[in-house]
Amino acid sequence: MISVGNCIVLLFGLSLPIDMLNGYFINAYGIGILSQVYKISVLLICLLYLFSKDIVLLFKTISFLFIMSVGTLYFYSTHGSFGTVIESLQIAMRCVMFIVFMRVLAISKPNVELVGKVCVFSLLVFILNFILGHFGMGYSAYGNVALGDDDTLGVKGFFYSGNELSFVIMIFSLFSVTYFKKQYFSLLFMLLLILCALLLATKTAVMATLVILFSWICGRTSKVAMIFIAAILGVATYYLISVFVSDIISSGQFQRLIWMYQTGGITRAILSDRDNFVYNAFISSHDSGFTLGFLSGFGRDYFNEIKIKSSVEMDIIDLYLWFGVAGIYFFFKYFSTIRNNLYGNFDGDKAIKYSCVAFFWMTIIVSFIAGHVVYSGTALIPLCMVLYLLSAVYKRSVE
Repeated sequence: MISVGNCIVLLFGLSLPIDMLNGYFINAYGIGILSQVYKISVLLICLLYLFSKDIVLLFKTISFLFIMSVGTLYFYSTHGSFGTVIESLQIAMRCVMFIVFMRVLAISKPNVELVGKVCVFSLLVFILNFILGHFGMGYSAYGNVALGDDDTLGVKGFFYSGNELSFVIMIFSLFSVTYFKKQYFSLLFMLLLILCALLLATKTAVMATLVILFSWICGRTSKVAMIFIAAILGVATYYLISVFVSDIISSGQFQRLIWMYQTGGITRAILSDRDNFVYNAFISSHDSGFTLGFLSGFGRDYFNEIKIKSSVEMDIIDLYLWFGVAGIYFFFKYFSTIRNNLYGNFDGDKAIKYSCVAFFWMTIIVSFIAGHVVYSGTALIPLCMVLYLLSAVYKRSVE
């Protein structure tokens, strides 16, 4: 009889295909509830499992979800804008999902081999999505319009949340260099993921993937092999970049990047004008008259209501503005959990250790310069599975 943990992992394996299908329905028909229904159903199953195994954590989880929702509930009580309140509650629920899913995996202890196979399946689905995008199927990474329309940049296939795909590429990069026993499999998938990053046309995805890759290469014991591999990867990367660089330079997004550099220097170009968004968000928060919001958060809905950008795309600031002190707590809890599962004894394998360290720090950097990491719905389940896989293989706790 199949165990509860293995059943949950099989459900996890449907995450990316359902997200793709959900993105298709949103863009084609304006209906986007499939992914939400699926993930809430998986969450309820996990909560029922926790009820039988760890009722204290279940109580803490529900309480934390309520605390994160205080600012949003206040907004609803004063403005009655239920349509936007749902968005804030969804983000709060994603934060809770990370805690719940990690704990359920730790308690249920699913079969490691099964988790690895499900991760491979998810990786193949993810790459296939970008291949389909390359051949004109799906939507652009910027502008969210059908491929082939005017002034499009990047490819995200059938995923709706393009901003989160950079982090998914990073997660699968870590998986590729730590899971496969044969190095040529790791190299093959890393090259494909670099291609995905270039198709996505996001500087953070390309940078983070290359950092993880070269960290892994530097950990290989054979210096001759390391030089040889680095040379091949350098040539391949140069070729891939040269194929897409002309399209990027001619796009409106590139011209916007040049404008940001000219008006605010390298800092504004790296932050993509987020420094202005941060300033406007805090000024608007101060003008709201809701002083308690600086403790409880204002909810994403407040910023939607006053017609300013609801996300500054810097996770720690977004979480603070939306959920207050509870959001800051989750931010540090999130990275503490990742660190505890990546750092440790790697049986002398420097390549895996270097890759994990690179992934951890690149995750923090991307969280600050691009955002959509800590509360990513698309990346949530792949991250939990990869962290569990690493912790199970190297006998460390996922708690």
